Amino acid sequence: MPSMEKALKFDRWVKEALLNGRYDDVNHCLKRGPHAKMAHPNLEHFYPLLVAVEAAVQRQKQNKDKTNSSS
Repeated sequence: MPSMEKALKFDRWVKEALLNGRYDDVNHCLKRGPHAKMAHPNLEHFYPLLVAVEAAVQRQKQNKDKTNSSS
């Protein structure tokens, strides 16, 4: 499989994981994502996405806690 196809497969995997709330998979993308090391041999450009995902997860948890405490 050519490199571009591998990179696109990884990109699709990340997109699907994010849209389906599989944030832990994204946080462990090097182990779980197809062709991750080829698509991102140096994760410095991928780290901002991981930070944003963690921030979104934390915000979601806070909103859930607020909803549960007001019930």
